[in-house]
Amino acid sequence: QSTLSVRSVEEGGTTARIIEGLAIPFGKPSLPLSDDKEFEFVEYINEAAFDKVLSDAGLEVMLLYSHDWDAPLARRSARRLEIKKTPEGIAFTATLPDTTRAQDLIKDIEAGNIQGNSFGFFPTRERWYIDDAGVNTREILEAELFEISPVVMPAYPDTTLAKRSYDLFRAAAKPATPALNTRSNALKLLQLKLKTKENHE
Repeated sequence: QSTLSVRSVEEGGTTARIIEGLAIPFGKPSLPLSDDKEFEFVEYINEAAFDKVLSDAGLEVMLLYSHDWDAPLARRSARRLEIKKTPEGIAFTATLPDTTRAQDLIKDIEAGNIQGNSFGFFPTRERWYIDDAGVNTREILEAELFEISPVVMPAYPDTTLAKRSYDLFRAAAKPATPALNTRSNALKLLQLKLKTKENHE
């Protein structure tokens, strides 16, 4: 059950709609993830993984609807998206525009159709190990955060509106190469993978 909240505030003589909730959980296992049938793993987010983006307000983060970069709902640089660190994880508050897409999202959240979220990121430091149950495990120690997206199918069961989609887990599981260890190149890679997925659906 989602604990995401939707509320209204008065803003410049009009009523603005706000959604808020937990975006990224700390120390909670993802659902089992697989890059292929021969390899499955679970993933954890370290509490310090996104300290860089939290401390630098100049790093852009977007709120998208199902990873659609063509119609963003809010962005950090416009002060319509706020992210902050809590004991549970990264929380967010987004003030949505008065658009059809934003209103559709709110209706889907209120109806319970959208209960989770995916987040687009690029790992820059990680740790792999096998846990006591023999499960392959990856802990994200440091990462770049690009976007948060409400999605239909969540991957982290312990979040409110903050779970990554399965395909983004697959993308993140690929080994990083030196050419991709920049924010701009990593973002281009993420967008390419999402567009490739959309073209095959």
